[in-house]
Parts: sequence; structure tokens; C-alpha cells
Amino acid sequence: SMHWGEEYMLTPNDTQKELTDFLFENGVDIIFGNHPHVLQPLEHRNITLPDGTTKEGLVIYSLGNLISGQVRENTRTSSIITLKLTKKAAINKITFDEIIYTPIYTYTSPKYKNYKILDIQQTLYNFESKNNSNISNETYQLLQNELKKVNNLYLSY
Repeated sequence: SMHWGEEYMLTPNDTQKELTDFLFENGVDIIFGNHPHVLQPLEHRNITLPDGTTKEGLVIYSLGNLISGQVRENTRTSSIITLKLTKKAAINKITFDEIIYTPIYTYTSPKYKNYKILDIQQTLYNFESKNNSNISNETYQLLQNELKKVNNLYLSY
């Protein structure tokens, strides 16, 4: 778990990238980043080590804020990452069988200062199917935009 990056920047900086390479080359397989308060991309890589062997690595540069009272743009959207992997003990390697991300949003009620974590996709589905959705049309549009942002960050991996 790395505490790195520049606050509110949507892309990793050169130091984050250099540290990622260093960590992967020195035995790290998975890096979860935090500090910027916003989501940053993830990368699933095949790494060639100095001895010529290869391995898989995953870096999530920043997961954003899990729960946030911040009001700056992009500070209320995050994701929960679920990894399914296999460890091959005989050769001391792991493989990533599945990388799943669940986009979430910290919703603040306008009337009350309560915070609620919304699974963006589930909330959109509930609204569209008129299935017990307690969000407004404005919040629906906001969540659609936030989902697009998350998908643009992660679908390229």
C-alpha cells in the first residue's frame, strides 16, 4: 500500500511510475495506492525481471476516497477492487485470474449531513427499473457521468 501521488491529480506522476517499476522488480506483485483523493488508473502488467524471468503485476495508482465529505470534483468517486488470483508456490508466482472493480460514490443527502456509499451500477439499475430508487434525476445524471469516468480509467487495462 503506497501513500503517494499529487492530491487531486487524475494521473500518476513520474515518481509513482518509477516507484512502481522499482517495487515490481523487487518482488512486489500488487500495489494499492492512495493519497491523491481521486481515482487514478490501474495497470495490469507483464514484467521482465533483471534475470530475464517474467511475472504479472498490478498497480492501482489511487483508489480515491472510500468515504469523503470533500466537495472538490472527483473526490466522491472511488472503486472497490476484487482480485481473484492463483499462487503458484512451486515457482513463487501469482497469476491474476480476474480483476473486478465496483464503482462507488459517496452520496450526501441535501437535507441531512448523512453520507451513504452507493454502488453506482446498482443504483443506476434500480433507478432505471424503478426498483426502490431514492435518487433524483439530477443524481442519476451525476452517477452516469461518474460511471463513465471510472470505466474510462479502468477499461483500458
